[in-house]
Amino acid sequence: MPHSINAEDAIRMFQNAGEGEDWHQQVWRDAMDDVFKTLNENPEVDAIIGYSEGAMVGASLVVEEAVRAQRTGVQPRIKAS
Repeated sequence: MPHSINAEDAIRMFQNAGEGEDWHQQVWRDAMDDVFKTLNENPEVDAIIGYSEGAMVGASLVVEEAVRAQRTGVQPRIKAS
């Protein structure tokens, strides 16, 4: 995640991420890749809990797993969020 004054300001950087500034997409992709790396390093994890920005990351992870499952056939690991 980008460094900012606080977590709320950092997450606001992603608002309108699809409009114009491509760095938003890359930062978000890097964040998702980091979460997937952590999951791969910890195969026993099958749920995610988050509050506020963490909930947004968790929901995005569930969606990303579903997209990857359609593309690759690998079943999603996250059973609850």
